[in-house]
Amino acid sequence: RGSAADSGAVAVDTTTVVSLDRGACHGTFPIYTVFVQADGGVRFSGARFVRPVGTDSTRITAAEVAALQAAFAAREFRRVPSTIEYDSPGCGAYVADLPTVELTVSGEGGAHRVRWDEGCRDHPRMLDTLARMVDSVSGTSRWTTVSRP
Repeated sequence: RGSAADSGAVAVDTTTVVSLDRGACHGTFPIYTVFVQADGGVRFSGARFVRPVGTDSTRITAAEVAALQAAFAAREFRRVPSTIEYDSPGCGAYVADLPTVELTVSGEGGAHRVRWDEGCRDHPRMLDTLARMVDSVSGTSRWTTVSRP
């Protein structure tokens, strides 16, 4: 009898959920939340400057889920402070009126949420990398590439 590694199966932490929330500013940045479940389920909830406004869903592969989990683990996401905003440690120089972004990872080790204001010029760049990866893997561009008013 072969092991999972022998069969080419990808090991996935069956409890982990990753979510990305992109918040508002005075501009026309898309406002949405995307949830990626360990089983590959993706749920999109769009509020403004997205199509559709409301919810939609899709699926990703087990390999994509595992790659996302590995990226968060490799960057030690759980060690990043939970809030980086104006006048907090890690913010640095501040530019007003940029969106707030929130990443959350839940799993066997509990949940860890990091919320940062993109106006904080010194926030860890790996947060941007992880957020872009969640967008890419979950395919949010299908919902967020819309013409602006």
